[in-house]
Amino acid sequence: DHLLISCGDSFDRGRENRAVLDYLQSIPNKVLVRGNHEDLLQNALWRRMISSLEVRNGTVITIEEFFGAHCVDSAGRIQMDAETRGVLEAFIGQSVDYFETERYVFTHGWVPLDTEWGELKPRRDWRIASLEAWRRARFMGWNKVYEQKVTMPDKTLVCGHRSTRYGSLFDPDRPTDCYDPFYGKNLIALDGLTVASGQVNVVVLEDELLPTHTHEMQLKREYFESVAEGSKTVEMRLLDEKRKKIRSGDTILFTCSDAPARQVRTKVEGIYSYPGFEELVEDFAAVELGFDGVDKGKIVEKLLLLYGVEKAAKHKAVAIKLKRIVE
Repeated sequence: DHLLISCGDSFDRGRENRAVLDYLQSIPNKVLVRGNHEDLLQNALWRRMISSLEVRNGTVITIEEFFGAHCVDSAGRIQMDAETRGVLEAFIGQSVDYFETERYVFTHGWVPLDTEWGELKPRRDWRIASLEAWRRARFMGWNKVYEQKVTMPDKTLVCGHRSTRYGSLFDPDRPTDCYDPFYGKNLIALDGLTVASGQVNVVVLEDELLPTHTHEMQLKREYFESVAEGSKTVEMRLLDEKRKKIRSGDTILFTCSDAPARQVRTKVEGIYSYPGFEELVEDFAAVELGFDGVDKGKIVEKLLLLYGVEKAAKHKAVAIKLKRIVE
């Protein structure tokens, strides 16, 4: 009945990355929350290059452990075998921006926040913030937010990213070298800076999972086929009342518009809103959107033609990240 929830940054800096991968893959009931180091590793795999940022953050250590000690040449190019790359990309692909239960929100750094007059405050729509907003949130240190007395209004945030040593700033009785979990107001910080302390922090929480719902949508044949084969992993829609009801973890049952008997079931792994389709397409690769090889300007044109410029102007655009459910 237990569910392991990892708050991200599974790899880098340490020298047991493969052991961590093997351990996490061996656990059937788990949720992998994406950390900024998962972003760094994915970027390196996509580019087949190591940047100075990834060297500073230890991603090069992970790359060399998985692909060999001499896999990175003097120009930063990575020589990698397709099988191992596929394993790592599939592992990262399982990760989500956040996981929510009745009383807790599990994330890496923080949830996306608003800035007003130099002050941070929670966003009411943080669950459907843009993909870029979530990337920034993964780099946000809980200590910087907490010192501004910003907390989740109705839940406890469980996070990693910044060391729990910062807990001594808020608890005068806490030693400055303490790596144990920090329990604050509506906050549990877990990052024990394992590579330095050798300590992994785990808390056991009892709570209820949120109910999930199934939504039904239609797709034209070409887009239906792309979802069915798994190449299209992001569905683009207008954020109308129907789409506002979708939450991460829900199920979407797609029906082929000209062959209603054909259906494919998918799980929602993220939902991201944007002012319009122009901003949306910049956050995703064309292949993810079901338009492999198509210029992003052309993708926007197709969407505006489909929905109409006037209707599109009345609603935000939404990207729904999908994973096909194999039945």
